[in-house]
Amino acid sequence: MSKFTELVRFVCADLDRESLLKCALINKQWHEAVMPFLFKDILEPMTLGQKESFRQLILEDYNMKDGLRQEGSRRGKQSHKQKKRPPKRRQKQRAPQNQQEASTTGCSAPKPTVAAKSSDVTQSQAHQSSKGGSMACQQASKSSLSRSAKYGVCVRTIPDIGLLFISLRGTPKPMLSEVLTRMLKMPTEVELLEQFLSRCPNMRIPVVRLSQYHMLDPDLSQLAVKYTVPAAVHLILAHTKRKDDDDDDDDGVDDDSWSYDSEDYYTDDDDTDDQRDTDDDGTTPIVECSHGGHLIQSVFMMKLVLTNTSSNLETLSINMAAPWVTSKIYLCSEHLAGRSDFMSGIKELQIIRAGHELNQDTNACWNWVWKHATTLESLQVADATPDFVTCLERGISTHMHRLDKIHLGRDAFSIHEDRVHLYDPAIARLLKVGPYFKSIYFDISARPKPPSIQSLYRHYSTLTEFTLEISTGVDSCLVQILAFCPNLRKLVAIQYGEYAFINSFMSHAEHKIFPDVDAKVFADLDRATKTYHPWACESTLETLQIKISGIPWYDHDNDDEGSVSRENNEDTYPLQRLVYGRLARLTKLKTLWLGHMPLVAQEWSPYPVLEDSQRECLEMTLASGLAALGTLQKLKHVNLQGMFFYKARFGAGEMQWMVDHWPELERIWVDFGPGREWLQEHHPGLQGQPMDLWNHVSFQLD
Repeated sequence: MSKFTELVRFVCADLDRESLLKCALINKQWHEAVMPFLFKDILEPMTLGQKESFRQLILEDYNMKDGLRQEGSRRGKQSHKQKKRPPKRRQKQRAPQNQQEASTTGCSAPKPTVAAKSSDVTQSQAHQSSKGGSMACQQASKSSLSRSAKYGVCVRTIPDIGLLFISLRGTPKPMLSEVLTRMLKMPTEVELLEQFLSRCPNMRIPVVRLSQYHMLDPDLSQLAVKYTVPAAVHLILAHTKRKDDDDDDDDGVDDDSWSYDSEDYYTDDDDTDDQRDTDDDGTTPIVECSHGGHLIQSVFMMKLVLTNTSSNLETLSINMAAPWVTSKIYLCSEHLAGRSDFMSGIKELQIIRAGHELNQDTNACWNWVWKHATTLESLQVADATPDFVTCLERGISTHMHRLDKIHLGRDAFSIHEDRVHLYDPAIARLLKVGPYFKSIYFDISARPKPPSIQSLYRHYSTLTEFTLEISTGVDSCLVQILAFCPNLRKLVAIQYGEYAFINSFMSHAEHKIFPDVDAKVFADLDRATKTYHPWACESTLETLQIKISGIPWYDHDNDDEGSVSRENNEDTYPLQRLVYGRLARLTKLKTLWLGHMPLVAQEWSPYPVLEDSQRECLEMTLASGLAALGTLQKLKHVNLQGMFFYKARFGAGEMQWMVDHWPELERIWVDFGPGREWLQEHHPGLQGQPMDLWNHVSFQLD
């Protein structure tokens, strides 16, 4: 049997749900072995049949549990009555007769009969069962378990708790009168949902999202905090924009994944607050809810949720898109007292927005978060006010001693609108405090300037990864990072993505979207000796994605692109060979991007286009010095998209040389031309497909 179980585990490990269902129908043995795999991931009930099946699954367990409870109560009462029952009169009359006969005959009293023994045993068993409940009930519960009780321990992931609640609420119920409903004790949706969640003690949910829609129903919020929050690996506390909410929801998380109907799901009447029962101490644990019911943004709810997390929590995302409130929510606090291991394993904190305004209470709340985030390794700050930056500075310097990654800014919220969320003063302040970072990421909405660049110096000794999405106007700092970071493994200044149009009133240096480095600056020669300055990362750098510009390109207005002759560009070959020589010293490179094809919005068109054409770039031909890159024996990925000049010159010979001299090459991205045609014919497996961003275009335009 053990070999069969191991075989089933091996077979079912990578099967989809449909294949698992087919395996479960083979025979009884396979059914018992496959069912734990089917219960591992609970899917959202979509159709009416699925919703009804899910409800019946829980009702089966609920009714069986209620029946066993009633059976145990009945047997307990019966044994209690049997214990208090007076002894039979025969036994009382026979006892003195036996004593009299024994005194006259000199014989000992007779031994108790078997019936008496069995009666004593029955009474002792009844006494034991009255202490711990009915033994028969316990045996029955072991022999006849419901499917939820039997396989609930196998459940690891479930859909959003709000979706499960809606599916139970939307299931058609039998038409019963109120009196009959009370007699039958029909469970509510909350009772059924809690019954199901209580059977799943081993859940480990990848992403759990809580918004104000969860918190407006006290019963649902209590279930969420009690069961799903401790199981969360990534917990998102986010404000979800309501229908009548005019504020921009800029949280970086898809708010349209699901939503409740505001009319059916909750009522927002202030009069209902006065009808709540008070606690034993005479206080009412709910205050009127302001700001449209954004209870998730209250200090009370923040602490309540976070104190009920467990060691499963690794990533925490917080978006306080509206002003903070001081409201509490009506919950049974005795069941949500918090856990001792809350936030004990958190590694990443993402602050999408910190709120419109901070006060003494919110500052104290953030300080409480910093105090319990001592294991934090990665921090992302997408947007922050000056007051929050000051609060965060204290938290980084005082509590976040393990922090080694920082991500500032976020991606484009709208491809047709350029938004800046973090300016240079805030960036410089965050880089000057705390430990030395290993990874620094400047996203699209963060705009570092020279003060922030100077703050990078203190991190040079530990920096291993650096990413710059938007040009700073002083992109020569990239060469300084390459030259003075001895542990640098990855430098990214160009990549695929979606970029908004930069306002045209900026200067030419600031109008550039993507960072680039002048070819002479990148070569980094010693002026006296005309030799290369040694770079500290030459033996460690594995990924380099950078634009190298400043190589003159002779434009012939009267000639076609294909008629440009080599003689007209030989003057640039010495400069290109210097750049090739610098690249050839980076012998550990595995990824080299000199071009890319991002999605960029255009001022003259309502539709974004895929482009970042380079003209003053490397020619990437053997005549210009490409053979110097033969030292890059570990190259696996090469991107040459958008390099306009090489199209007329980059042929089959250059492509064949790359395939022959880079033995570990896996993918190469090239545009149309003789080189790509040769690659398609001889090595189609090496041809890299550009990222399909047009699906994202339609989403943004809608």
